[in-house]
Amino acid sequence: MADVPLLAPALIVLAIAALEWRGSRAVAYAAIVAGFVLLTSAFAYPGLSAAQVLSAGHALVAYPLAAARPIALACLLGFALRRVRDVAA
Repeated sequence: MADVPLLAPALIVLAIAALEWRGSRAVAYAAIVAGFVLLTSAFAYPGLSAAQVLSAGHALVAYPLAAARPIALACLLGFALRRVRDVAA
């Protein structure tokens, strides 16, 4: 899973932002920001994974990318929790 190119998680997070827009705007805004950082990193380093970009150590991309990864994960978990809660209700 560490060798997944950055474009895949960027598209997934942006899809979460679109799906979560009506449900929770906070999650949607956070997903848009994280998706934008992942997408710009994917365009700057095509074909590389997040771990490869972070190990390269370019400060202009590494710090925002290191912050965007946990934000994207939190958005994914928030989206999944909301969907499970909606189905259970």
